[in-house]
Amino acid sequence: DTGTPTTPGTGSANGNTGIVPPGTGTSSGTNTGPARPGDGKFYSLDLFDIKVDEVRMGRGSNLEMIVTYKASTDNVGVQPGNFGLTVTDGDGVGVRYNGNLYRASGEDLTLIDGTIWMSRNETTRVRYVFVLPDGVTSLKKLTVQEHGTKPRTFDLSQVQLNTQ
Repeated sequence: DTGTPTTPGTGSANGNTGIVPPGTGTSSGTNTGPARPGDGKFYSLDLFDIKVDEVRMGRGSNLEMIVTYKASTDNVGVQPGNFGLTVTDGDGVGVRYNGNLYRASGEDLTLIDGTIWMSRNETTRVRYVFVLPDGVTSLKKLTVQEHGTKPRTFDLSQVQLNTQ
């Protein structure tokens, strides 16, 4: 399901598109608080906009995150090195994703090998995996940064973890 449009693009990043530029609240001009997974909104990074669709526990202590990227320009590629993603736990300890991209669909982890090339307004969904250390019982936030640009933060305080 990668590399193919899943959401039609309309308008510009500053128009009524569901895109929320950094630091501006929502595209309607109303500040609804911090970005949250599953809120259905795209948030601007640099060459891409991001929507965090789902955060869930995977096998073992793996935290899995399904993300949709939308290209804000032509001829751009999604690959593991494009983005820095860090989950911060309730104690303030940061955990980076495992360095791989996986297909968003399916129960098993299927590695995406190579680059997913995209045109303007094209979307693709990917899965990230974070190996959480033992003892993590809560999460605070996800920080996403594209190529050293200003980071975007998502509130993860409502994410439920398996705490055996």
